[in-house]
Amino acid sequence: MIFIQQYLNSLFSTYDWVYFFIAILCIVMKFISTKYKHESLNVLYSLNTIMAWFYLLYIIYYIIELFIAWYGQNPYELWAFFEIKNIGNRTFFFIQFIISLLIGLLFFIRKLRKSLLFTFIFLLIAFRGKIIILITDLYRDYLPSTWEQSNNFSYLSKAIELITIFLLLFLTYIIANKKGKLPYPSLFLK
Repeated sequence: MIFIQQYLNSLFSTYDWVYFFIAILCIVMKFISTKYKHESLNVLYSLNTIMAWFYLLYIIYYIIELFIAWYGQNPYELWAFFEIKNIGNRTFFFIQFIISLLIGLLFFIRKLRKSLLFTFIFLLIAFRGKIIILITDLYRDYLPSTWEQSNNFSYLSKAIELITIFLLLFLTYIIANKKGKLPYPSLFLK
């Protein structure tokens, strides 16, 4: 279970950063290049579609993890589930977490997936929360002897994650183009 938890957390965080950089690139390309303006909106639409499914998977993952901790009837396991999510201010963390999840699930609405303004607002809210969580998590320990690397994946597994994410993006893009769901006709898939 711990390996699955580490892999899913690594996959979610990798997709979050890939999404962040590609979304910023698409927003900039929309305003800079007139030739690829519609194509960048199509890529952004595909990214937002995958983001909605990732957030749904994220919710299901936490519900399953909570159920396993509760069903095991082991107080230490339940304590460990809540202690992992414990940072300096627990209520602030859960408010940020719930707002981020709800906004991520709003991407299931097609009109919001196509909206450039909503995507920009999502980027501001979701990544502001990640930066605040990172900063508030730094209060825990300053002793280098107690630091540990929580993610022991090699560069090969990170490369596999990136390839998987880009293939998923390309597959979503092709399927949306075949079904006619992209906001604009694609230049590359004619």
